[in-house]
Amino acid sequence: MIIDFKLENFSSFKKEATLDCKKTSKEEFGESFVKKENNLELLNVISLIGVNGSGKSSLLEGLNFMKAMVLNSHTHNIDTDIKYNHFIDYKKPIKFEITFIFNKKKYRYGFSYTNKGIVKEYAHLIGKSLETKTKIFERDESNLKNRFSFGRSYETELKKKSYDVISTTLMLSRAVQLKSESLKPIYEFFTKIYRIDLLFKNSLDFEDLKKPEFKEELLDKLTYADFSIEDLEIFKTKIKRLKNFHILGDSTIKQEFEEEIIDALFLHHKHKDKLIRVNFDAESSGTKKFIILFYNLLKMSEDSIILYDEIESSFNIEIIEFIINNLANDKKITQLIFSTHQPDILNYLRSDQIKILDKQDSISNIINLHEIVKSNSKINRNYGDYYKEGVLGGFPNVYRNY
Repeated sequence: MIIDFKLENFSSFKKEATLDCKKTSKEEFGESFVKKENNLELLNVISLIGVNGSGKSSLLEGLNFMKAMVLNSHTHNIDTDIKYNHFIDYKKPIKFEITFIFNKKKYRYGFSYTNKGIVKEYAHLIGKSLETKTKIFERDESNLKNRFSFGRSYETELKKKSYDVISTTLMLSRAVQLKSESLKPIYEFFTKIYRIDLLFKNSLDFEDLKKPEFKEELLDKLTYADFSIEDLEIFKTKIKRLKNFHILGDSTIKQEFEEEIIDALFLHHKHKDKLIRVNFDAESSGTKKFIILFYNLLKMSEDSIILYDEIESSFNIEIIEFIINNLANDKKITQLIFSTHQPDILNYLRSDQIKILDKQDSISNIINLHEIVKSNSKINRNYGDYYKEGVLGGFPNVYRNY
């Protein structure tokens, strides 16, 4: 689980901003969203809300990009121009840091970089207190004589591997490719992070839907969410594909088609006492998105962390509540971090779960709603209603000329 995530000079985040996932409120409401891990009480659902352009998507993109760097930077060569989505000052490095629990141990990992290469990088094992740490390795590219330093227990394993690390490659990425056991848990943690809204671009694998247990699990989700879908079935269907075309002398085009037999997914809808069969492609965008969402969730591995941008897209508030509660109670999924423009969602959440993204003078920052609630005893738990009234900040003040 993520304890906290920090970023600086990335996109609209000029100064260091922190996404804190620790429980800070004493609210009895929403205890199901709190998990006890390694002597910490952590929130397994975090909501990001704010106006368009406030930094919600950028925050999720920063975490997703950190993951991509860890998993892929070992493929970089010395001339690789690293994606550099900086704030304004292109000379200043972008910084990422994440503190998390994985395999019952606490870690802190971070790096800073420019488009030309890594500036600093470090990995620490964290003790009972989040302030106590044991160095695994630290890296400083400005120190030409001693780029790397290692904790006593890790030097024998990691020092030789550091010789293969070039300026555009993360030590974490390269060392794991060289079979580092001490850094492997940190690397594996990043493989568990999924940007779910990007997965909607993926098609369904019908071979999974042919498996009885997998199909039944997916049908259960559809039943509980009241989609009136009784069954999923794969049928062979004929389609026509364009094989060739010819431009004739009078400039008309003659097309040649060929028939192809493919698998197609059909949904059986209950209507009164009958079942109606509907092609998946003809379903509403909300139905298709729900099926693709839970299809992907069922395929995820243990300890997955879900990043979900604009969770309300194509769904009504009741379906959103169903999705949030389902993910919060899924044994395979440890955490959900989602962005939304829908204030009514906030009425289902604790104050410490809600992070308001605010932008002043083009600079984004993260406001923990619980800090506002602590200073204003009149605010009760209907946080979405207060948000719509503009009491909490981060709400659009739209000029109307009519």
